[in-house]
Amino acid sequence: MADKTIQRLEPSTFRHCPELRSELIALVRDSYEKPEAPVDAALGHNEALYLNRNETGQLASFFFTAKPTLIVDGQPMPSLYMGLLATGPSAPGGAAWTLRTFIRDVQQQQKRIPVWGRTASPIILHLMHTLLSDVSPMPDGTYTEANLPFALAIRDYYDYDLTPGEHPFVLRRNAKYHYSAKETAGIEKFTQKRKCALLSDLALNETAGDRIFYCGYIDCGKKK
Repeated sequence: MADKTIQRLEPSTFRHCPELRSELIALVRDSYEKPEAPVDAALGHNEALYLNRNETGQLASFFFTAKPTLIVDGQPMPSLYMGLLATGPSAPGGAAWTLRTFIRDVQQQQKRIPVWGRTASPIILHLMHTLLSDVSPMPDGTYTEANLPFALAIRDYYDYDLTPGEHPFVLRRNAKYHYSAKETAGIEKFTQKRKCALLSDLALNETAGDRIFYCGYIDCGKKK
């Protein structure tokens, strides 16, 4: 069982620690074809790392986050990026627990904070709908018009024009690393159990680097 104490690290601590890098890679090894790639990208681009260790000190789950500024309707909008998230078999529910700790930290700012991230997994999208407020897209791919400017700002951040007929929350050939066969099998199992056709409906090709991004909010004082 995972310890309920979460440690938050700054870049000066986590970016140049070979031992920690090895731990992170070991935890995502079953999820990615080349686990070094997503870990190194996360270490280089994020601004905080949340670690959850079990009673013996073994890494049970982790979560990266950053603070990019988006341009929405011509105005700068500070936001939080939901980065690489992983949990091990010894910590069921560890990912949600780690994210809830992050959310409680954000809620101390006493204001509504826009958050967003990328994924090719309906499991992650389901988790974000559980923990965040006003999330788009929905599991069926629909989205609120209120979140469309947010989505267009994310596309601009990645320098992706919205082509006619394309879903505004889909980024084609965006990711440089891919899920493992084991992770893909887990996603397929979840998809069948939940009768979720999001990936097929959007013709999302994970192996080609396609990703769906989501956006939502962390509300001050609102517990999930």
